[in-house]
Amino acid sequence: MRSDPPTLWTAATPVPGGPFWNLPTQPTTFVGRQLEIARLLTLVPEVPLMTLSGAGGCGKTRLALEVVARAAPGFSQGAWFVELAALTEPTLVVHAVASVLGVGEQSGRQLLDVLVDALAAHELLLVLDNCEHLLPACAELVTRLLGECPRVHVVATSRERLNVAGETVWRVPSLSLPVSIKTQDAPRTEFAAYLMNSEAVQLYVQRAASVQPDFRLTDENAEAVAIICQRLDGMPLALELAAARAPVLSPEQIATRLDDCFRVLSHGTHGAPHRQQTLQAALDWSYHLLTLKEQRVFRSLSVFGGTLSLEAAEAVCADDDIQPQFVLDLLAQLVDKSLVQAEAHTGETRYRLLETIRQYGRERLEESGDVERARGRHRDWYLELAERAEPQLWSTAVRAWLDRLELEHDNLRSAFAWCVATDVERGQRLAASLYVFWERRGYLAEGRSCLESVLTVSGVTGDPPTRTRARALLGAGYIARDQGDIEAAKCWVEESLSLFRGLGDKWGIGSSLRALGLLAQSESNRDQARALLEEAVALFREVGRPDDVGWTLRNLGILAQIEGDHPRAYALFEESLPILRQLGDRTGTARVLGSLGILGRIRGDYERARALLEESCNLLLAVEDKRGVGMSLGALGSLARIQGDSTAAFGFFERSLTLGHEMGDLSCIAHSLGMRGVMAIEQGEHARGVRFIAAATATQPLLGSSIEIDERAALESTLAEAQATLGEQAFAAVWTEGHRMTVDEAVESALVPRREHPPVKLGEAQPKRRPGGLTRREAEVLRLVSLGKTNREIAGDLVLSEYTVMRHVSNIFRKIGASSRAAAASFAVREGIS
Repeated sequence: MRSDPPTLWTAATPVPGGPFWNLPTQPTTFVGRQLEIARLLTLVPEVPLMTLSGAGGCGKTRLALEVVARAAPGFSQGAWFVELAALTEPTLVVHAVASVLGVGEQSGRQLLDVLVDALAAHELLLVLDNCEHLLPACAELVTRLLGECPRVHVVATSRERLNVAGETVWRVPSLSLPVSIKTQDAPRTEFAAYLMNSEAVQLYVQRAASVQPDFRLTDENAEAVAIICQRLDGMPLALELAAARAPVLSPEQIATRLDDCFRVLSHGTHGAPHRQQTLQAALDWSYHLLTLKEQRVFRSLSVFGGTLSLEAAEAVCADDDIQPQFVLDLLAQLVDKSLVQAEAHTGETRYRLLETIRQYGRERLEESGDVERARGRHRDWYLELAERAEPQLWSTAVRAWLDRLELEHDNLRSAFAWCVATDVERGQRLAASLYVFWERRGYLAEGRSCLESVLTVSGVTGDPPTRTRARALLGAGYIARDQGDIEAAKCWVEESLSLFRGLGDKWGIGSSLRALGLLAQSESNRDQARALLEEAVALFREVGRPDDVGWTLRNLGILAQIEGDHPRAYALFEESLPILRQLGDRTGTARVLGSLGILGRIRGDYERARALLEESCNLLLAVEDKRGVGMSLGALGSLARIQGDSTAAFGFFERSLTLGHEMGDLSCIAHSLGMRGVMAIEQGEHARGVRFIAAATATQPLLGSSIEIDERAALESTLAEAQATLGEQAFAAVWTEGHRMTVDEAVESALVPRREHPPVKLGEAQPKRRPGGLTRREAEVLRLVSLGKTNREIAGDLVLSEYTVMRHVSNIFRKIGASSRAAAASFAVREGIS
């Protein structure tokens, strides 16, 4: 910056670096934000005051300089930059501006009056940088300028709005992030190229290369770089500080150390202002500008994970000095000061802290000694929420409550972690209330881990038996069964039954008997299964639990169906269905319809079977019951195979396998993998088909007894055909090879390379020729991209992982030559992909 700018009034044409320009030269190139710059360039000449607000380190100053540098030629007296961060006295604000503009003091007059008179007839762009600690003085200055200098436009940067008439506030967001990734997903080819669409990744890579010239983004380090960008919320300052570590730490090492991000991000650029040399200093600057009550609320908010509701904030942040009704005002002030983000969700505004800011708040909370109070209130709020939600998961409101729990999942995880550390009984209550959510939304591994953690600790400490523990044991048994771990499931459920018997809890006894009946069925102990399920039904009728009666009648119907007693199966399903419909249990209704559809397929009534299975699948999709959807897709695949529509069958089995793999649902995987093997053999790929069936039986040893009678017949006949074709020795070798495959290997082998098949959207007609060489799935993804949907929304619509969607989008961009989602959407419109 020029220390002695020429007088403002010299007639000249402003040029960068010329007499009407004092913008500081930037040592690094500007990255991203092109859409924001374009919009700001249209606004700055139109609005008298544009305030760029945002958290410390979000890039307000750098964006302001980039916009102003481009806008300055439109102002006859150019653009002038005034840095206010170093000032401590409000009276110095006017002096700083006058000094930069070359306006001197006049005897007997206030300098502000002199400055306003000097600027009244001139056109210029004035940049006031870092106003937040001098807001009243800045507001007074800007009010006078806007009122008396009509051709002066002001661009201010501040962590809080100036709150004057004529102000337009532009919230500076974080840089765009890569989508979330799951470490179990593979392969990673072209991953690096796709990630470079993210502004955060672009910034990290560029800054890392500036300190380590041989640094490159590769498919090997791309995942770690993506994690760094996500964990740092795309905050430019944090990313630059992380990139500065590139000479001494690999991206993988940096990513693993971000739980202590203030230690990792403590090495800044020499010459930068102190507040920008470390992330700690940047946030200290904001924190010390807060009132004491704002500081207390801010510290308490750090216990939340993800987003939070106003009601949750009121419950957790209130204390002896802050009544719940006053939390909203304090929360709003924290939003205004850019420490809390306000986000619009359906029907409500929710709040969140960026991860780096949350970590900072947690450190201040620990210093205050108030951790136990805040985390205890947080735990109790979310325990109460989970217990309110549990009975609603069997009602017409199931989707709303599953979505609510999904929205609060990070907070539920945080509450559970505090339970494990401080109160195992509450942890059991929370886990027992959440196991249905974990099962239906596909969080099987996480749910089982949580349940085991509180059950194991309780067992060690010798706590007396309780109904809470019995319910948690039951939930652990169901989830272990879903994962195919029958032995562990039996242990959990048998202990649950013993506790319920000791407590005289007939509903609990019936629930444990039902679970044991299902486990006996999985082991082909059909007589035992029938006896246990019938005893459970009797108990549920006795205690007046029609919901459990309806579900258990369906279980008995499935058992009759497996045994080939179709009339009895049909009668049991028909008895179950109206019970669950009347109760409004959409999930139970959907699953009974699915069972009736499978029965229709076995009996050869294919049209009715398809209608029932599609109705079932649509209901399950509507409530996002992922496990139910996975099973429905497998059933639709089997129906398509029997009807000779192999391409549709492949599509259904592909989606079922993918979903089952994401959930860790081994029964879903085994079914689709086994039927995928049947189809391979039917198409002449004998060795490949045998491998798939062998892998399926390794995943679920009693596969043949757990699938339907028509599928068993197909399995046995195709294996016999393959053995005859391959010969005994080759068949045995291939079988052994398949049996030794891991689940991941088997699923990947079944899905890659992917075959071309038509869309498997329910009821859709034959495939059309697709432009650009797109596969069926890629065209489906592109259609949703063209509708403006995010990768997360597309993943939900298509029941895929976000990483899978990201990989499809990368392939689409490469095939059609698009560099942005807007370009891809234009291609879709031109080619009629809608």
